[in-house]
Amino acid sequence: MRKSILFFILFSINSFASTNYSIEIGAFKIKDNALTQVKKIENGFIVKKDDLYLICIGNFKDKKSATEYLHKIKTKYPDAYILLLNKSKKDLLKKARWYYKDGDYESAFALLDKILIKDPKNSIARVEYARVLFKLKLYSASKKEFQKVLSSNPPQIVKENIKSYIKKIDSMKKRDNFNGFVEVSFAHDNNIDCKSSKKITHYADMNLKNDTNITKSSYQNLNFFLSHQHSFDNFYLNNSIYSYNEFTKSNIRGLNFINLKSSIATKNENFITSLPLEISYSLLDSKSYMSSILFYPNITIYDREDLYRFTLLFDNYSYKSSKDKNHKRVGSSLFYAKYFRDLYIGSSLTLSKYIREKRVRYDISKLEAELSLYMDYNLAKRDKLSFGYQYSYQKYTVEDFNLGYLRVDKKNYISTSFLHRLTNKIDLKLLYKYINNNSNVNSYYYDKNLYSISFIYNWVK
Repeated sequence: MRKSILFFILFSINSFASTNYSIEIGAFKIKDNALTQVKKIENGFIVKKDDLYLICIGNFKDKKSATEYLHKIKTKYPDAYILLLNKSKKDLLKKARWYYKDGDYESAFALLDKILIKDPKNSIARVEYARVLFKLKLYSASKKEFQKVLSSNPPQIVKENIKSYIKKIDSMKKRDNFNGFVEVSFAHDNNIDCKSSKKITHYADMNLKNDTNITKSSYQNLNFFLSHQHSFDNFYLNNSIYSYNEFTKSNIRGLNFINLKSSIATKNENFITSLPLEISYSLLDSKSYMSSILFYPNITIYDREDLYRFTLLFDNYSYKSSKDKNHKRVGSSLFYAKYFRDLYIGSSLTLSKYIREKRVRYDISKLEAELSLYMDYNLAKRDKLSFGYQYSYQKYTVEDFNLGYLRVDKKNYISTSFLHRLTNKIDLKLLYKYINNNSNVNSYYYDKNLYSISFIYNWVK
């Protein structure tokens, strides 16, 4: 019985030894289970691959025929995929090239690595290996592999091709990358001063009247961003400047903000470590308002579809008009993103503590938890729809004795935007944002609606 089973498997493999492609519909670790299942499938056969017994259907001499058949059976076998049957070095190399052409560089890398372990002098495989490393942005490793092939004195056409790759790698390693944008916006805010909609605030034994005369205002703002990245052999240096300026009516306070950022980052195959430092400066009514220094070291782990980032936060706030308000913030955040073909989904959770080293203030000292959700969807080649939601829970840790309880704020941000690419460099953006601050202290309770239309000029060098 065992001999007949072995003959069946060997016959299945040898019968299709000259065939390039088949369709795999299942895999088993136990041979008897595979044999039981294959009897139920018309024209099914078994191929042994490593420690698995693969159930296959069909034999095809080219990829096109296999692909056409795969589409026909996808409904019945949703996990089916095309399989190269032969396992010689030539066939593995062919399969690696197939993966490379389809953009699956990780799979191509694994196959080529396997070939070179068994045959280190295989120059053809090494050239393909170097090309895959280039696509994976492992430029230093790619250059080393190309240089190994050059040392073996390959044909002139191969030499020229390799030298062009090495030239690209050298230019990429030295290249200074610039990108930025200028954004002009026209906005309308139905509560620009964040005034409370509650008429009375109970304070001590008094009932204080809140100013509920909400100020509606239209204004313009100008945003500017410029970033520069310099690449070294083993790390990147990034510097950027961002400014935000509001142009409001004479009776409305306009905000002006500038942010300088510098970071050093190292990038490996699947993770990035970064040490960013930011300095921000805000002015209100052309008067010095606030400055902050933020240091947030982080590590990012990623693959083709998922991204994880963990960040530590160290922030120092200084108020020029009132030094008594100076304080610090410490915290951490966790970010996760998922990438699909036309869809991006991101989420983050941030925990922070605001503290003062000297005298504690009841309007500053607090604990904060912030949850954010984002979604970008590419409607078409030139259109993108975005949604955002942010929930912030702030619990103040020092009690105002006149209130008799701790202040708690629960803030909700909801936003949606539509972006249309007018030209290769100019975008049109429509934005709506709703903000609600639900506070147990009535004077801090407010909600507002913001509408804006923006024209954005982008550049990359």
